[in-house]
Amino acid sequence: MALDRVIYWLVLVFPVVLLAVKPVAIIVFALLGMIGIYLSIRERVNPFKLKSIKLFSYLTVGYFIVMAFSVLMSSEPMNSWIHLSRISHFLVAPFVALAMIQAKVSIDVLTRSFKVGIIIVGVISMVGFVLASGGGRFSGMYNPNTFGDLAVMMLFFSISNIAKEKTQAYIFSLVAVIFGVSAVVLSASRGSILSLVVLLILYILLMYKSSHTQHRRVWITVLVATVVLGVNIFGLSGTANRLFSIKTEVNKWEHTGDSKSSAGARLEMYSAGWKAFLNAPLIGYGYHNCGAAASRYANQDPSVQKDFEGRWHLHNEFLTTTVNAGLLGLVSLLALYLIPLFIFVKKLTSNPYSRMGVILISGYILLGVTHTLFGYEYETAFFVVMLAWILSRVKSEGDASA
Repeated sequence: MALDRVIYWLVLVFPVVLLAVKPVAIIVFALLGMIGIYLSIRERVNPFKLKSIKLFSYLTVGYFIVMAFSVLMSSEPMNSWIHLSRISHFLVAPFVALAMIQAKVSIDVLTRSFKVGIIIVGVISMVGFVLASGGGRFSGMYNPNTFGDLAVMMLFFSISNIAKEKTQAYIFSLVAVIFGVSAVVLSASRGSILSLVVLLILYILLMYKSSHTQHRRVWITVLVATVVLGVNIFGLSGTANRLFSIKTEVNKWEHTGDSKSSAGARLEMYSAGWKAFLNAPLIGYGYHNCGAAASRYANQDPSVQKDFEGRWHLHNEFLTTTVNAGLLGLVSLLALYLIPLFIFVKKLTSNPYSRMGVILISGYILLGVTHTLFGYEYETAFFVVMLAWILSRVKSEGDASA
């Protein structure tokens, strides 16, 4: 029982510290993994045979094995097994899940932790804004894209259960929306902001599909988010300029090949990465080698080549995975996303956890279009912990009712 309480508090602490203090969330992840290994040995439980987490275990470890296979088959000069440490979360994921199923954490309690966490995130970005007199990107101790992406996910998790909340809890949700949206905009991460807008639309559809939805609450929540989004974007000239410069940067790259801008650099990566993939479509070039491979097909301008040197991702999760591990890697990534998503959609009207599952997978798919998520320790840890918690509960209900 004492161990169950430790797991319970670790799960609740995770959203609170995720973007607050480095590297506490990673320590929490490591503790969950170690507890899971201990439980597996003590109880003689195989996570690959336990119904509630069997699918999760195969999907996560399968993804890691495919990436390891790409390293084994690679002949790139800088190829190294050491790089797999970036995604070692997937190797220990079954044991994290084994610990997670011991956590008697309700949706109400977990969403409350997410609200506290996203408010802290908002305070961090606002304090940074004030101290810097409004100039720059505000993401505390974190990379702005990491900060923005996880703030988006935390925001939608915090408002995923508004239909069943009491009035006081719902007001707390609206406060979380104000701080969360502000944090995303203040990070000035364009991919995060655009994903936030798309997820707001998806959120409306999800809430309308769910049973017992209070439609007025949904519209009030979305309205508050939209107003805060607009006020922040148009009130911050730096963020507005970054957003509205996308079209100019894209046109410049298309007509002159200029890849010095942020959008231009990404388009150069996408173009070069696609050409690299076509030259090695089955098994790719090995995990972590996409930058070196893509550089051979990129603009040969010295400044562009320098940008590609040592680059381990191409600012797109799908392209990065495909160049690293070929079609086999892409299939493993799609399986990791789409198989759980299919289960969540199927259970959407009958299982309250499924809504959070759809938000998790949809968010990572959207954010992955402009950013790389797996390989950054915080995004990877968040995905593994939350997918373990959600999928185990959805599968448990299915097994119980079968």
